[in-house]
Amino acid sequence: MTREDLEKYLHLKAEAEQLKEEVNKLKASLESPRSIVIDGMPRSKSGTNRTDEMIGKYLTLQESLSLKWQMVVRAHIRIEDALDRMDDITSRMLLRYRYIEGLPWLTIAEKMHYSEQRLYQLHRIALEQAAKVELESIRV
Repeated sequence: MTREDLEKYLHLKAEAEQLKEEVNKLKASLESPRSIVIDGMPRSKSGTNRTDEMIGKYLTLQESLSLKWQMVVRAHIRIEDALDRMDDITSRMLLRYRYIEGLPWLTIAEKMHYSEQRLYQLHRIALEQAAKVELESIRV
C-alpha cells in the first residue's frame, strides 16, 4: 500500500460525498412544493416535463452514488486489511487518522500527542511499513 493508494482513497471518498450532496439537493428540489400558475393561459403539452427530467437525473445520480460508495467500501476494506497486518499501532493510528478520517496534520499531532515534525517522521516510517506489508502479502 503506497501513499498514492491512500490518497486515491481519500479523493474517492470526497468525490462520493460531493455526489451525495448533489443527490440530496436534487431530492430536496423534487420534494419541495411547486407554485401553481393560475393565470388562465393555455400551456403547451409538447416537450418534456421539467419534473420528469429532474427525476431521471436524480435516478441516474443515485445509481452513480451507489456505485461510487461500493468503490469506497472496497478500497476501505483493502486499506484496513493492510493496516491490520502492520505491527506498530502508532503507524496504524496515524495512517487511519490521515487517510481514512482525512484529518489535518495539526489535529493528528494533537490527538497523538506528538509535534508536527515528529509526526512527519512517523508518517514516513508508517508508509515504509505499509509498503513492506504490501510486498509480504504479494509473496505469500
